[in-house]
Amino acid sequence: MNASSVMPLTPEEQPKARTRPSAQDRQRWLEQVGEHTEKHRERRAQAADCKAKAARRRGDRSRERYWIARAEGQRTRVSRVRECNKGLGTVRTVCRGCGCVHEHQAKCSAHLLCVPCRKRKGKRARKRFLLARSAALQNALRKGLMRKQRRGGAYSEKLLTLTVPHQGLDLRERIELMQLAWPKFLKAFRRMLEDVGAKRDSVFYAVSEWAAAQSDDDGHPHRHIYLLCPWLLRERLVELWKRALANAGYRWELGEQPILDVRRVKPDEVAKELIKYLTKDLVADGQLIPPAVFAQVYEMYDGKRRFQGSRGFMSCVLQAPCADCGERPGYLVEFVKPIVEASPDNVVPFRRGPP
Repeated sequence: MNASSVMPLTPEEQPKARTRPSAQDRQRWLEQVGEHTEKHRERRAQAADCKAKAARRRGDRSRERYWIARAEGQRTRVSRVRECNKGLGTVRTVCRGCGCVHEHQAKCSAHLLCVPCRKRKGKRARKRFLLARSAALQNALRKGLMRKQRRGGAYSEKLLTLTVPHQGLDLRERIELMQLAWPKFLKAFRRMLEDVGAKRDSVFYAVSEWAAAQSDDDGHPHRHIYLLCPWLLRERLVELWKRALANAGYRWELGEQPILDVRRVKPDEVAKELIKYLTKDLVADGQLIPPAVFAQVYEMYDGKRRFQGSRGFMSCVLQAPCADCGERPGYLVEFVKPIVEASPDNVVPFRRGPP
């Protein structure tokens, strides 16, 4: 066959170039998502107002300020995301030990809507996970759990991915099914480890993510779980996940099996595989997900826990050490509003904890 006999591709058959949305497109998309989620955010703001009133009646001024700030954050979420890169103020941290002061620019931290904050949250989560993983591996080596001759099998690192079925379920039902089935699976999984005497020393760290599906617009919710435990039988994991989905309300058809993947991880890629993107707002060709669809994703994940680890796994990174003295004495954190002429009235206590 010569080159002249090859039929050229039609415009429909040619691969589409991946394009990135412009800043104006993303701003319009953000405004539309904000309109779709306005009622949801107002409901959460009203719930925070009720808790603020209850704290006021108890005389707890700190909790009252906390819930008032939460209510304001819900009502101004879209505007804070829009102004995130322009500067929302300054966060000032004071070490309780040495008294050193550190300042950094405040961000909106709305990772579901703000792309820079989503990347920042993922980067920070990967860093914290790697520190905790290193401590867990050192503990396993010290106890001899990684020895090949260990009775019951050597411990190894694995990556487990759980996916909910798509058939007959819309976007909200898929995410809700994952949220309901995960605790049931975790309870059964811990019981299985207890039966083989590995519950005490086994480690897990789970991350919940959502991505657009190729088959429909309702998306692909899934959960990645890092495991440091003995050898696992895949058929047993499939049985546990299938039973958890059934207990969560899913009706299995005859011959239908759950989607589950378990594999040994590569040490250099474990953090990137475990914590990829948290939530994707783009489809395969680079276009933004329809605002009405992503608004449902926002409402289902807003205020929900996205990371979960076994007891003590993240204890070594709960509080960052001071950059000057290297200790962990705790911090005083203040939020300074972005006003040109600074005054004592512009400094508002924000929270207590690490930066």
